[in-house]
Amino acid sequence: MQAQGVPTLKGPVSIRLGGPFQSRGKGKVPAFDFKLDLSSSGQSFSAGAVSTGTKAFLTFGGNAYSLPDNLFNSFEQSFANAQTQAARQNGRSTLAALGIEPLRWLKDPAKAGTQDVGGTSTIHIRSGVDIVQLLQDLNKLLGRVGQTGAAGTSRIPRAITPQQQQQIQRSVKSASLDVYTGQDDKTLRRLTINLTLDVPADLRTKPNSLTSGSVNFDLQFSELNRSQTVSAPRNPQPLTNLTNAIPGLSGGGAAGAGGGAGAGAGAGAGAGAGGGAGGGGANSSAYLQCLQQAGQNIAAVQKCARLIGH
Repeated sequence: MQAQGVPTLKGPVSIRLGGPFQSRGKGKVPAFDFKLDLSSSGQSFSAGAVSTGTKAFLTFGGNAYSLPDNLFNSFEQSFANAQTQAARQNGRSTLAALGIEPLRWLKDPAKAGTQDVGGTSTIHIRSGVDIVQLLQDLNKLLGRVGQTGAAGTSRIPRAITPQQQQQIQRSVKSASLDVYTGQDDKTLRRLTINLTLDVPADLRTKPNSLTSGSVNFDLQFSELNRSQTVSAPRNPQPLTNLTNAIPGLSGGGAAGAGGGAGAGAGAGAGAGAGGGAGGGGANSSAYLQCLQQAGQNIAAVQKCARLIGH
């Protein structure tokens, strides 16, 4: 991410999250070993989270800290409840159950050739982004988050006002989305989103406010459905050693993580996106028509991928 006009942000801001994860079966917390790296204005920060499936740890400053059993048990129960809720949606994706329908964000999608992603040949689909539809779905998500009453959500806005939506629409100069799916298994291997911002002069009402910038998001999966090994960190300390050392770090909740049979995942903001070549033609039109007919039927959506496979 880059932001011009904000003195406190000197140079790009880069955030990267990556590491292996391994499913342990239905209703069980997966094993994972994720590392977060953040850099901004010449400063860097690293932290991590590890789950063996029965214990969880945080890593910070070269040390590991063990989460108390009651906190892990709460996380485990929340994860199981989320999976149960998803199973009740009768084939609808978790995002669709929240009122979020990413297929509606696509704008003039077209096939852009093939590309190797992590050693797998993939089909590359390039698309514009319908900002209006994206903001509408984001509004639905914010409303549902507010209804949960969960700890830590009180500061999250309950909605994006119509005026704010118009301001965002005017400030987005360009938006693109690239999807890479396995040529054989049609499984997502990479997703990139790129936004370019140019804030109109009449919206720059405050000094030192954003004038222009860019946001690049890159999500990639490698070694999909291959067995992954995750081990507990050595010599973990009690979590209280960390919370006592960092003022204001107390309470909090747990975030869920899912996954397939096994994979290495990486996500970053600030990374560039790969390119491609070629055109959409008749295949793209048939693909769009298929998506419209499929609606939120996941099985039908997956079958649509065959229309762009050749």
